[in-house]
Formats: sequence, structure tokens, C-alpha cells
Amino acid sequence: MKINRKNFIRSSAAFLGTLYLNQLFAESTQKIPNSSKRKSALVIGSGLSGLYAAHLLQNSGYKVKVIEARNRIGGRIYTFRDKRSSTMGELGAEFIYGYQEHLLKLCEVLGVKIYEHSIETSMFLNGKYIPFNEVGENPRTHKILVKVTEMYTKMSDEQKEGLDKLSAANYLSYQGVDKKELFLLELKYSLYYGESLRHVSANDFIQALAKIYNKKNKIFKINGGTDSLLKAFVTHIGKQNIKVNNPVVSITQNKDKVSVKTKKGKEYKADICICTVPSSVMNQIQWSPDLTKEKKIANLQVKYGRITKIFSQFNNADWINKNWHILTDRLLQYVYATDINTSLNTGVLTLVSTGDKSDLFTSLDEWGLRTVLYSNLRNFNYNPTTSKLEQIQWVNWQHEPFIKGSYSIFSPGMYYVKEHLQKPFGRVFFAGEHIAKESGSMESCLLSVLNAVKQI
Repeated sequence: MKINRKNFIRSSAAFLGTLYLNQLFAESTQKIPNSSKRKSALVIGSGLSGLYAAHLLQNSGYKVKVIEARNRIGGRIYTFRDKRSSTMGELGAEFIYGYQEHLLKLCEVLGVKIYEHSIETSMFLNGKYIPFNEVGENPRTHKILVKVTEMYTKMSDEQKEGLDKLSAANYLSYQGVDKKELFLLELKYSLYYGESLRHVSANDFIQALAKIYNKKNKIFKINGGTDSLLKAFVTHIGKQNIKVNNPVVSITQNKDKVSVKTKKGKEYKADICICTVPSSVMNQIQWSPDLTKEKKIANLQVKYGRITKIFSQFNNADWINKNWHILTDRLLQYVYATDINTSLNTGVLTLVSTGDKSDLFTSLDEWGLRTVLYSNLRNFNYNPTTSKLEQIQWVNWQHEPFIKGSYSIFSPGMYYVKEHLQKPFGRVFFAGEHIAKESGSMESCLLSVLNAVKQI
């Protein structure tokens, strides 16, 4: 029986919302009819969205080429490994939440192992350490957050549009959250957005909050590093089908083909294209015909969080508690242990800074960064004379040239922006975490691809 390729892709995507997820993610056994010429596809970007798009298209019979601007794949997934000590740390995406069912299922089908990661967050505020067993959401604040998430589930689209005109900070204040508790919420959720809640739409925040308050609130990590997921994709796609160090400079299309030219002077042609580049760099590409005014403006409106993530490895690391997850009001807002090797007595701390604080790292060299770490970690019994900082690596995501930010942020008044971002443009379709209904996660990357392939 002949199979219509378009219907095949659409039906594959539709399966994601069903109980037959295993069938969707498994390698396709469907064959393209011999009488049908094999179609081709270009995927721009080799982050999680790009690799997943290539995987789905390849499974459905397309000949796929992935074009990547940087010298590595992965986008905002970046696992750093120290070859000397075999320690590792995540400078990009790291955690998987229990409600992110598509990502969890994808790991299962690709054979990528995960493990449950316990997070017991303590705090260091106003010069005082507050252990986990003394940290808790103010009962009154908790009641307010539960109330607003329950209200949200009953809101009409018109009411959500109205909510979108407010900032999350203003809305929470209106609902009765006091200044002290709002400060703590800002501190906590700036790690999620990379910015203050003053810059986040109330609609976007409450929508995400409803997920966070979901009963499936377990947290997982990928065994062997988040890049294990990337490696699994490369095995399926084929390394030869991924072209790195090839920044795209132009996309031209007609009624039959799409042509993509890169800075190296290479030209690739295909029947369709899925573009997964962030909105922050979308308008740097020359388009012929030109993008619609609405799509250009939509891309300009999307903001991206500012996050600096630091990998730091120490010897004589007895002072590091393997259960550390410390939220602070200092320059380094979040400090957590990620890799403790008791036999070598080494320890790795990951440190995170967001928003305006993150920008302070822009001009620092390694010496300056070490100085900041020494100053901040003294609060946690660190003595640089007895425990040497052996290795330090960091990424200031807002200054990565082909990304220019961490997660996408939708400010007040951007309710309809995603509609323009999601619309296909001729033979070009769009994906990326910023396009998903709920942005800002690896799960968002997958869902955006499913939306794109439904449109083909």
C-alpha cells in the first residue's frame, strides 16, 4: 500500500499526544514507494530542535542535511568534560522535570539513561545560611500561588490575553504577595527565565507555574551528561549529514526548492527547510523573498534571558557537600554540587548568575572570575590555600554569537507573537523552544518540532 509522505509526518506528530508514544519515537519501518522520488530537507541549527527535526524527517524518508553555524552541535546543550580527571559539568541545559513526558519518552526510546536527581534547596540570604529543613514557601504565599494556578485553568482565551498585559511581578503583588516574598520568588524564578519577573508576562509565568505545581514534580538528569542525547541523535542521523562551522547567510526559495547559502560559500538545496535558529539571530539571515513584516517584528519582540553558568573543579574538596543546592542573594545566585569523586577527593561546583548580575561577568577574564569565586565561596567554608581551584570554564549565554541568550522570554503584551513565529514561510518551517506554547525547556524544543512537521 502506498503511503502519502505528508500524511505520514502529520500522523506521526499526532501520535505524540496519545498512548502510542513508543511507536512514534521508534525507528520508522515505513518504506517510501519505489515510484516516488525521495524528497530532501535542510535543517538549520543542530540544537535539540534541529536534531529532533532531522531525526523525524529522516525516519519518514527524507534525505536530510543539518547546517550548523558553530563548531559543535547541541546549541544550548553544552556538557563540559575534563579529560584529566574524567569529571564533567553542564554549562547549558541540564534538568528534566517529571511532567515533561515527551522528553522522558524520547530518552527511553533512544536508549538514553536518566536518573532521579534530588534537589533540597537551602539559602544564603543577608549573610545567613538557612538549611533546607528551615526553607519553605510562606504558607500565605503558597496559598496565593495555588489559587492563581487554579484560576488560570478556568480562564477563557480573552481573560488570558488580559492577563498577558501584566508583568508576573505586578500580578503577584496584586494578588497579595508581599515585597519580601516577591523578592524570594524573583530570586528563585530568575534561574528559570534568566531575568526578573518584572520582564515576564503574567500569562507566561502562571502557565509555567501550573506545570511546576504539577504532582509529577520529580527531577531527572541524563546519565553520562546531557550531550548523551545529542550523541544518540547523531548515531541515527549520521555524522556525515551534519555540517558544522557553516553560518547561514541567506535563504532563497521558489515554488519548487529552497536554497541555503553559508558564509563559507557553500550552497545547499532541498524541497523543504526547517529553521530552528533563535529569534535573536533570525533577522541576520537574508531572505528572498523577504520575511513578512509581521514575522520580522515578532522575532524582534522576543527577548532572551541573561545567564552565566560556571563549571569549577576543586581538589581537597571535603568542604563541598554533595547535596548542595544553595540559592543566594549574592553575585553567584545558585551554587550546587554536580560531580564528587571521593577517591580523587575532587569536587565540581556549578554556579549560576542571571540578569544584570550575569552581565557583570562579560568583561571578566579567568583571573577576575577566580577572584569572584574566591570571594563568594568563602561563605561556604572554602579556603583557597587548602583546596585549589584546578579548572574553571564558563559560558555567558547572552554573548554567544549564534544564540545571544538563554531561554526566550515573552514580556507583557506579546500574546499573539507566537502565532506569527509559528507560521510557515513558503517552503520554510520554523521550530525552536521559543516557538512552543510553553517555551524555555528541552521539552519545548521537541514540541515545537512536532508543530512544524504537522505543517509540512
